[in-house]
Amino acid sequence: MRSRLVFAISMVSFLTGCTHSYLIGTSTKKADIPYEKVEAELESYKVKIIFLDRRVYSGINVKVSTDSTYWLDPITNKSKVAANIDLTKLTIVSYIRGFTDGLLIGIPLGLITGFVSFVGLGSGHILERIQNAEIYSLSVMAGLPILFTIGGSTNEYIFNPQNIK
Repeated sequence: MRSRLVFAISMVSFLTGCTHSYLIGTSTKKADIPYEKVEAELESYKVKIIFLDRRVYSGINVKVSTDSTYWLDPITNKSKVAANIDLTKLTIVSYIRGFTDGLLIGIPLGLITGFVSFVGLGSGHILERIQNAEIYSLSVMAGLPILFTIGGSTNEYIFNPQNIK
């Protein structure tokens, strides 16, 4: 019973996925990403453009310059532009990165779950304990990459960090 509880808690705790945040800028600080690199990273994604007044637009072919952001509306195929000072952030969801995040978290967590279920929570014959440890360990190792792939990994490119609410 306790091993099922540990397994359930470990699975539920990682259902939220991962979010990676980056500051957009021209400075040489480590936290900042140059405008050109942001543009390259957004190239093949549908981007969510979020304004300070909480309006949200979807865009493709997003171009980011020092003062403005340009995009193509995927529904109307019309060009749009906004001043960067009016934007909060640009957001994309990467399912491939979600899978790799799931692997990086799932493998060590699966090993820990298997070890805990074998040593700390196991009772009974040694072969039964090994079998239970293998089941829990492999479930976490395989389950987290699948869950993270479904949820994806969110990348946020932030323009005005002081304006995020």
